[in-house]
Amino acid sequence: RTWYTHLSLVNVIEGEELRAGDTVGRAGRSGFTTTSGTLIMCTVGGIFVSPYKLMDEGILGKWNP
Repeated sequence: RTWYTHLSLVNVIEGEELRAGDTVGRAGRSGFTTTSGTLIMCTVGGIFVSPYKLMDEGILGKWNP
């Protein structure tokens, strides 16, 4: 399961199948943030894992900061 937080625009719905390169949303500013950005969180089997490590391994696509 993957969460993308602080988005100002969401282009997908929960459960929608995505392909590499699809736009999930637009970075925004919400909560206690002071700048625009997006926080990505992932769980595998209910355990939090680093999405960046998964991207580095090619599981979630490529990481291009």
